[in-house]
Formats: sequence, C-alpha cells, structure tokens
Amino acid sequence: MTQSEERTSERERIDVDIPGDVEKWSEAFGVSIPQLISAIAAVGDRPTRVQSYLQALA
Repeated sequence: MTQSEERTSERERIDVDIPGDVEKWSEAFGVSIPQLISAIAAVGDRPTRVQSYLQALA
C-alpha cells in the first residue's frame, strides 16, 4: 500500500450500518461479514487497523 492509499484509507471508515460498505470491505479483506464485524468490534472501524488485525489472526 502506498502512502497515498494509506492516507485515503485512514480517512475512511467501515460503516457497519451500510450493508454495501460491509460487503465491500469483507470482500476486500477476504473474510466473512461476521469476521469483519468482530474485527471492527476489536479494533475500531478504520480499514488499516482492521486489515492489520485480520492479518495477525491469519
């Protein structure tokens, strides 16, 4: 991930109240929706934090 991509993704948040957002990010991270929601509950809704968390579990 480039610095520009990282800054962009840091500004974004995964909104669990928007089904399309949850689906987009679960596909992007290659995890199920329940796994994504659990990760968000653990580390917050910032995509880079969620990605790091999910990678650490793999």
